[in-house]
Amino acid sequence: MKLAHLLIPAALWTASAATAETTDFSNGAEGWIGNAVVDTSLGNTAPSFHTQAESFGISWRNDSNAGFLGDYTRSAGVTISLDVLTNSITYLGTEVTRGLFVKLTDLDPANSADNATVYYRLGTLSAAIDGWQTLSVTIDDTSAAAFPSGWGGVDGDGFLNLPAGRTFASVLANVDQIEFTTYEPDYFYGFTVFDVAGDNFSVTPLAGAVPEPASWAMMIAGIGLAGGALRRRRTPLLRVAGA
Repeated sequence: MKLAHLLIPAALWTASAATAETTDFSNGAEGWIGNAVVDTSLGNTAPSFHTQAESFGISWRNDSNAGFLGDYTRSAGVTISLDVLTNSITYLGTEVTRGLFVKLTDLDPANSADNATVYYRLGTLSAAIDGWQTLSVTIDDTSAAAFPSGWGGVDGDGFLNLPAGRTFASVLANVDQIEFTTYEPDYFYGFTVFDVAGDNFSVTPLAGAVPEPASWAMMIAGIGLAGGALRRRRTPLLRVAGA
């Protein structure tokens, strides 16, 4: 039997699994946009995405880098993380804190009211926290219909519910945009002065990716071909032995 037959299942498994993706801004923004710029003088072992602005909030989002988008349910679980440095957040001249959220959105081009977003509060941004901090969340089961602990949902009109018929898993299956932001759903802050940097934005699938149904079928067919090759190879050997 040829070695290629044995490698078919492993190759299909790899193709069906989501891959890890990290932006450390060494190669520019890599699709990340928002009220920030790539700062080569500041980073956690690399450049950073640095917000120095007076605004209602921070928004670091990506809707073009395929490594952060698509079907998160192709992996059994996934970890989303970033590093953050808070130099200062002031409101009316006083240092304040802000929550930092990750939002995953399935955009509906036909009707923005039907946009579906799931979100999670990663942690708190505060100048009282010295140095870089790593904030992350792990989704243990991407197939879950109900929200895991700490997660919520919002529709395109800003109401704290997903559009009719949508679930946590259905949003994860079609992520068109990922965002790290201080914009808290159903909450509004006044103009605030931010000096905050982000680095090492990453999405990392957990071990044990789940192949798609079509890949399962191809894997089974590949195993069948391999088995057939073994039988064909063994038959003449047995005849020779009995001669």
